[in-house]
Amino acid sequence: MRFELRFRSRPPIRYDVVVFAIPNLPVSRLVHDLLNPIASVKANLEFIAQSVSGEVREAAVEAAVELCRAERMLRDIQDLDRLARGELPIYLASASLAEVAKGAILEVAPAAAARGVKIELRGDARAPCDIGLMRRLIVNLLSIALRYGPERVPIDLTIEVEGDRARITVLDRGPAVAQGERAILGGDEAASAPPRPGAALGLAFSEIAARAQNALLQVEAREGGSATIIVI
Repeated sequence: MRFELRFRSRPPIRYDVVVFAIPNLPVSRLVHDLLNPIASVKANLEFIAQSVSGEVREAAVEAAVELCRAERMLRDIQDLDRLARGELPIYLASASLAEVAKGAILEVAPAAAARGVKIELRGDARAPCDIGLMRRLIVNLLSIALRYGPERVPIDLTIEVEGDRARITVLDRGPAVAQGERAILGGDEAASAPPRPGAALGLAFSEIAARAQNALLQVEAREGGSATIIVI
């Protein structure tokens, strides 16, 4: 699977996003209440992982990694709602994309280590972006690559300048992206195959996070069963 991000000037984006709602309970409050017990369980699992060895330690580490993924999904739901309401501030400033990517790599390091995957970063470019939001976008793309790519096979993260654009490419050797995921980003009018479990929300958030920074996220199937996601 290959992910690319490219940047160019675009007009302001209108957000037409529908997020589930529970009467009299704001999404932000719901997410906050869910995150607290998850954080507690994750801390206990990390303590257990440091106190034991063998298969028990591996199980604790794997469970903690999955809880981190659940945390990211909940925060994506929260910020999808905030973006839809125009309540999430976006601050665009010229930044080193390599430095942003390094922060994303650190965030997914536990998941990469658990699967024996090395993330190789090459190149750099400067582009206007919201540093925190761009880091989360790259984290989402790396997380999908880690989840569906093969174990112990490197993931390439390359940053290049292409004309007046900057491009970030996340490349793994995983299976082709499902039709349902291409449909999320407008790649298919009708999808016969649903998104892979856990991928739909991450892609939906990434697509909106990209547009909020004057970029565009796209999906392209590639020969050999991998896929390309591009932000232009």
